[in-house]
Amino acid sequence: MVNDWLRFAEAKNGVILTLTGAALGVLLGLMTTTAFTSRLLFGYVAACALLLASSLAAALMSFTPMTRPPATRAARRAAVPNPLFFGDLAEMSTSDLLGETCRALGVDGSAMTAAHEHAAAQIVANSRIALWKFRLATVSVYLAAAAVALPLPLLAVWWQRRFRV
Repeated sequence: MVNDWLRFAEAKNGVILTLTGAALGVLLGLMTTTAFTSRLLFGYVAACALLLASSLAAALMSFTPMTRPPATRAARRAAVPNPLFFGDLAEMSTSDLLGETCRALGVDGSAMTAAHEHAAAQIVANSRIALWKFRLATVSVYLAAAAVALPLPLLAVWWQRRFRV
């Protein structure tokens, strides 16, 4: 289940990477073939390209190989953490997860073996990696959205001047 979270996060970042890369390629092609008569228009297009490049970089960063999970902030957890939610798992330690699991199953903690501890450590590590990848995907989406929205006011002004009677 936890590995599915990682696969989903990587697939999401792959789509963002593809769409952002294509948009950046089109925009850079436009910049090299168009003679800009307005500095404002060139500024908008250049800012859009910069935001797309930043989005691309954030999406690419999510694919960096990780052998250790990223450090998490010391955030306050809910009163009752959910050992099935990766966001809560990312904030747990291995012993916290084992304790929550024992309480949920109503078993004594002494029944846990080294294999249980290793499995819990892997679940916590993968949860932290998935959380980190989702955060990078969020940054990438916001940057891409800003790149798309940035030229809209300029297009409105251009449209008004172009078709003014």
